Amino acid sequence: SSANDAEQALARSKMEQWAEDPNLHGVARHALISDALKRGDHGQALRITAQIVSAPGATFEDRLVQLEVLRQLKRKEFWWCLAMLQKQAEAEWSEARLEGRATDGLGTAATLLSWLNRRGLASAVVDWSQRMPGEMPAQVPVRIDLVDAHYLLRDWKAVKNLTQAEYWGPLDWKRKALN
Repeated sequence: SSANDAEQALARSKMEQWAEDPNLHGVARHALISDALKRGDHGQALRITAQIVSAPGATFEDRLVQLEVLRQLKRKEFWWCLAMLQKQAEAEWSEARLEGRATDGLGTAATLLSWLNRRGLASAVVDWSQRMPGEMPAQVPVRIDLVDAHYLLRDWKAVKNLTQAEYWGPLDWKRKALN
């Protein structure tokens, strides 16, 4: 109905105003992206994500929002963006490793691996694990997501091999359940 369309346009206008407010811009922009995708305005969704990731202080989570938009729209840039996030995660791990705190640098990698698994991209997790630097794939947070990927792919032999050794700390119950 035209009344509903008018209400939606008014709400969108308010969100656009909030998108300029430094205290509200993150939430408002994410709402505008969601709205644009629902309305089928792919160009608007891509423009807003580009603004978010190019802004000073853009976070890894902001880049994940961009990756999600590219995935939903089945854009070829998805794979390039994914490769850039993988490189960022590897660099953070390498830097932390040089400082003697390798497991501290795995948060970004674990977030990205879990994100991929939750979206049915387990094969991308396995592919990336084969290209990861050094001992990165053997680190428990990465190994857990790698086990999850093999589980999703129904690769039982790989699940068994990855869960046979090593103590997983507070998540060791999961390793034992899968072994």
